[in-house]
Amino acid sequence: DLIEVSDAAAQNGFNLNAVKIGVGKALEEDASVWAAGYQADVVFGDIASIYYAASNNNVALQNAYVDLRAPIGNGLDFRFGLFQTIVGYESDDANPNFSHSYGWEIEPTQHVGGLVSYHFDLNDWILGAYAGIANTYNSAFTNERAADRGFSSSARLAYMGALNLVFPESTGFLEGTEIYGGIISGVDTAARG
Repeated sequence: DLIEVSDAAAQNGFNLNAVKIGVGKALEEDASVWAAGYQADVVFGDIASIYYAASNNNVALQNAYVDLRAPIGNGLDFRFGLFQTIVGYESDDANPNFSHSYGWEIEPTQHVGGLVSYHFDLNDWILGAYAGIANTYNSAFTNERAADRGFSSSARLAYMGALNLVFPESTGFLEGTEIYGGIISGVDTAARG
């Protein structure tokens, strides 16, 4: 990962911002059978502080979820646990820029909840649809009790949805290109005081 421009102590030198150790099992490729998988990732280093589940020793839990697939159509997938957000160009794992932009500051990074997804085959085009519900809008308040912030339990929930379209081989050099759009709606940042 790249350093922030504002981190003067890290400039003009070699830096190791993070080491990530993970264990997991992906879902079976065959959508016609019941399947289960899991993923757990721990991040060590300075960058670990961007996660809500970070300790004072620069250690954080990035992912801890279970995936399940029901053999319905092309496979109906479910994810439960702590997972990274479904929106955002500048994720913590893949930021092609030297530093993060304003978009990084306003998007959530992690969620604790559930996500369901389905992929439609449309004449070689693949359309993915995602819908989910999580504890909060922003990972900074992932596990806080609603009463501690003056909200009802339902006010602490975030609702999310996204669509992505994958270009087929027939599109030539665009094959494999993916475009997506999504939304996450929850407690307004200003209201969280």
